[in-house]
Parts: sequence; C-alpha cells; structure tokens
Amino acid sequence: MKSNLHFKKWFMYSFLLFSLLLTGNTISAQTTCDDCPEITCDPNNAVAVGPHDVIYAGRWLYQTTDVCKTYFFYCVVNEGNNSGNSISHTTFGDDDCANTCLDNVDNSVILGEWSTSGSSVNLVGACPHSITFDDPTTGICGIKNDEGSDGSCYHPVDYNGSTKDMAKFYICVEGNVPETAGGMEIALKYGSTFGVATLPGPANCEDSGCEVCELIVECPSDEVFECISSIPESDNSLITIVESCGETTISSSDNSSGSGCVSDPFVLTRTYTVTDSQGNTANCIQTFTVVDDIAPVVPAAPADVFVKCAGDVPASVDLTAVDNCDGDITVSPVEVSTPGNCPNSYTLVRTWNFADGCGNESSVSQTINVNDNKAPVAPNPPADLDLQCDSEVPAAVDLTAVDNCDGDITVSPVEVSTPGNCPNSYTLVRTWNFADGCGNESSVSQTINVNDNKAPVAPNPPADLDLQCDSE
Repeated sequence: MKSNLHFKKWFMYSFLLFSLLLTGNTISAQTTCDDCPEITCDPNNAVAVGPHDVIYAGRWLYQTTDVCKTYFFYCVVNEGNNSGNSISHTTFGDDDCANTCLDNVDNSVILGEWSTSGSSVNLVGACPHSITFDDPTTGICGIKNDEGSDGSCYHPVDYNGSTKDMAKFYICVEGNVPETAGGMEIALKYGSTFGVATLPGPANCEDSGCEVCELIVECPSDEVFECISSIPESDNSLITIVESCGETTISSSDNSSGSGCVSDPFVLTRTYTVTDSQGNTANCIQTFTVVDDIAPVVPAAPADVFVKCAGDVPASVDLTAVDNCDGDITVSPVEVSTPGNCPNSYTLVRTWNFADGCGNESSVSQTINVNDNKAPVAPNPPADLDLQCDSEVPAAVDLTAVDNCDGDITVSPVEVSTPGNCPNSYTLVRTWNFADGCGNESSVSQTINVNDNKAPVAPNPPADLDLQCDSE
C-alpha cells in the first residue's frame, strides 16, 4: 500500500449544484464547469489505518459568486470485515469547524455518502452518528463518523479480488481549503491507530482553473395599481438575460389573493422561471398590489330650483357616476325635506350617493326651495250700485278666487254699513277676502249707496168745485 494519498487525476462531473442570490432585482444561479475527470476509488491510492484501507477518490471544487466550496470524496474499506466496529475520523487541517458546508443539526455535522451512476456522482445523504469534534490534544477539528453497530454505510464490494465492506464518504469545506505541508490534510483513526494523508493540489479557489458558468437575470420591478384589470399579462420580454449557460426558456405562473379594496388588497405574485441548457434555474418574482381607494366620479347635479308651489317641484332624475375600475356602482338617492310654515313652504335637498364595489363613496346634491308668496287671484266683484231704497239692495253673491298652487282657498265675505240720516240713506260695502294655505290674501269689494232723495209721488187731487153754499 502507498503511504500517502495523492491525486490520480482531476475530476468533475455534471450533476447540478447551484445557489440563488437575490441582489436588488438581479437573480443569479451558478453551476460547475463540465471539463473535469471522473471520481474513482482505486486500491492503488489506498492508505492503511488499522484494519481499514482508506482511498482518496478525488476532489470537486464548486465556486459561486459569494463562496467557494470543496468536496472531498474517499472510500473506507474494512479489511477485517468488521464494519460494525469501524470508526473513522476525518479532519481538515487545524481550522475551526465553522467553515464546513454540511448541514448543522444539534451541533452535528452530517458526513455524507456518495455513489456513482455512469459518469455522474450523486450525493446520497447522511450516514448515522456523524458528529463534529475539536480535539484539543491534536489541535485539529473535523468530522467523526461513528458507525456504531448498524453498519448501514458499508456495502459489499469486489476489492482486489475479495469481497470487502466499503463505505463512500464525502466532506465539504467552505472557503479556501486549510493547508498543511502544501495540501489538504486528512487524519484517519481506528482505535489507537492513527494515520495522516496529505492531499496535494490547489488549495485556494482562485487556483482551481475551473471557470464557473452563471445564469444571471434581471427581474422586473413590483408595481401598484388601483384596479385589478390594470395588471398586465405576463411578458417574458421583461426578463433580461444578462448571462446564461446556453439557451434559456422562460415560463411564468400567477398566484393571487384578496379583493383589491383598502381592507383586503389584491396581491398577485407572478413567478418567472428561467432555465438554461445546463439546468440552472432562476426565479424572478414580481408582485402586483391593487388597492382601490378612489371614489366614483360624480356627474353634475341638477341645478338648484326656486318654485312657489309643491306641484312645481320637478321629478327626481336618475344619475350615474363613473368609476376608475370595472364593476357596478350602487346609487342611493335620498330626499330630506325641511318644512316651513305652510304646505307650499319648505326646502327639499336631494342627494345621490354613489358607492363602488370597494365601498368608496361620493355624492352630489340638489336644493329645491318652495315658497308660495303669491296671493290668490280674486274675481271681478259685482258692480257698484246706487239705490234709493233699502229694499232694493240685492242679496250677496258667492265669489271664488283662483290660486297659483293647489289647495283650498278660504273666502271671508264682510259687509260694512255706514248709516246716513234716515233708514234709506246709508252706504254698504261688501268685501270678499280670499286666503290660500300659506296665508297669502287678496280681496274685492262692492259698494252699494242707498239714498232716498225722491219725494213721495202725490195722487191726483179731487176736481175743483164751484158751490153756492157751505152746506153743499
């Protein structure tokens, strides 16, 4: 067996590892390059640690915009066919444990398995009982795989013509690989047997010689609208492909909720998914928020009106407002009357209230003033009379006036007599007073003058006589 592990050949495989970075409205996703050799566990590259052979299989360096990660792959072969008792410590230099890129759960660092499928390498998952350790006696930090008694990470393989149990492990380091003696140092321990292997090769990301292909896209900005109908259809041309790994395809999907009102904004989340020919995927999420807080635009109200009679009040008209968004507008007309001192004296305010589907409201009003200040039109009175005798005075007649407004007219006839110097000498004034419901009054009068200025008509006297004696 060789006492040191070393690189047999560079490797790289085409399984996809990428990360998404969101900076402003720029999305990027990275993948590896595709021009590195395969991984393999070659017995010629093994080092013995106790009953184990440990074989370095290769290293893959993965670089993104923000971080460089190095994956180390190796195999552990149990020469004693005693996998249930196998223990291996894998360490990476004297750096602290903070730079591992394995998942941390309850202070543990998962030690992963890998397998091959054709020319690809798959990261299978975690082996049980993997913990981190920081050994103060050795000053090194690393990952301990304590297989325990279940042996689930070990599988039978043909190894140098014999069937042996083999486990395939990988570890991962973020950032530049810690160096000892010019390479990556891995310490392996079984029981009291301790072996150290130094892995030569580039230790820093900038020395890898492997260029990273990136998918970088610029995303459209979020937008705010007043109406749901204003949201545009998806448009792939809004996505700017800054850089990609080959041809790209773009798909989109929408997810929405809410009504679009102030109390319940409508939010549509549009996700554009960009995929390049290397399988890199970047998602652009554009959010449209709709809040309708604009009241309907009201029409001009009918002009205010001044009329004398309730019957002259015009009928209410139908009005319709215009809203900024689609949907029905509810119109609620209301009339409020403030009475005056009579049926034809009051103020009427008509208000048209408009509300859209979100409850935004507006209104217009018309004021109608009703005030009957016009007296009834009186009829012509009977002609004045000049009479000689009281007995010639005619009886009073009924007169009726005409009012400008509907309603009863009260007629109040009044006679005033001014006596003269005898019973057939006086002046009689007959007045008809007319009043409407608002107390507007008018009147007409007739004057009858009674004046007996005619002497009695004397009868014919007896014939004149010529007599002889007084006794005749």
